Amino acid sequence: MPTQISPWHYTTGLDMLDHWQGLLAGILGFGAAILAVRFTLGAERRKQDLELVALRRSFGVEFRQNLLAALGAHQSMKALAQSQAPITARMIENLVLLPKPVIYPASADKIGLLGAQAMDIVAMYGMLQAVRDSIARLQRHRTPDNIASVLVASTASALIRVCTEGAAVLPNLKTEVPRIDERDGALVQLISNEAATWEAARLQWPELA
Repeated sequence: MPTQISPWHYTTGLDMLDHWQGLLAGILGFGAAILAVRFTLGAERRKQDLELVALRRSFGVEFRQNLLAALGAHQSMKALAQSQAPITARMIENLVLLPKPVIYPASADKIGLLGAQAMDIVAMYGMLQAVRDSIARLQRHRTPDNIASVLVASTASALIRVCTEGAAVLPNLKTEVPRIDERDGALVQLISNEAATWEAARLQWPELA
């Protein structure tokens, strides 16, 4: 006859713990694993949030620097186009300083993290590069000592467009640094005033209309 196994009965609390310690260890291990996963995911999320803040701040600082440089270049090109003296490539080279971006090419693979702002930033950097190319062509002009004022005025027009488009992006590209963001209002107003002035000035060149 088969041997009958009698059910286990514990007599003390220690007996119960000894019998079920394997199950308890498994439950505790599973709980610890869940906590570890949650902690890891939370740490990764916090890391991504910090990277996003740093990315937005870096882009915001460089973007504003490029915007100020574009505004200064516009003013220089406008004054040059309105002057009565011959315009030379050397004048343009000395007057226009548009620094090449550093943050943008280094962080291009992460720009998608900025969401809807990414397209605005890509568009603005594209416009800035187009203006740099235009200025480079003027410096390589076939008659470098006699550049037509309308060509300079065309570049001035492109520069102020960069500024007005960029001014619209600023509210969505906060750096969270008060001393930087608080200047945006003054910069936007300066760009607006310059754009209005240019609308009247560019009438000197009907080709630009």
